[in-house]
Amino acid sequence: MAFAKSHPGQLNVGNSGTGSLPHLTAELLGSMSGIKLVHIPYKGPGAALIDVLSGQVPVYFMNVIGALPLVKANKLRALGVSSSVRSPIAPELPTIAEAGLDGFDMTNWYGVLVPSGTPRDVVAKLQQEVARAMNLDDTKDLMARSGMRVIASTPQQFAEFLSREMVKYERVIKLARIKEE
Repeated sequence: MAFAKSHPGQLNVGNSGTGSLPHLTAELLGSMSGIKLVHIPYKGPGAALIDVLSGQVPVYFMNVIGALPLVKANKLRALGVSSSVRSPIAPELPTIAEAGLDGFDMTNWYGVLVPSGTPRDVVAKLQQEVARAMNLDDTKDLMARSGMRVIASTPQQFAEFLSREMVKYERVIKLARIKEE
């Protein structure tokens, strides 16, 4: 952060393409910290990772499950995780918020969606069964080993989460002036 602040527009950040989660994560970091990062888009995560590993690009946001073997082999240095809580598979890594950027939270998430006209009783039954399956100890353990946390929320809670996420992404996209290619 100190380097980026003292060298505005000189820190290249690779990502897996314009509008990708790594791109938006870097843009959120820049907007929240006031630093100017240089967006280096690639056609997918593999090409970006090759250039990071070879030293062509110094910064890259990637999935913790993919990064850990490279960190353990001393090929990458992990600085922190972008989620609001520490990763279950790398609890020694601080969150970006803990490292000094209060409120930073950018994660990859999955949800179950149905068409808007789906009857409420069907939605309720589906949510109940998905929550039951996701809260099984075996499921939670499998998710934790993959670096994920289970949050089996209600449809209303998920709708509120989606609304907050949309506001966050819209703000990041607008501030970064990201346009459709």
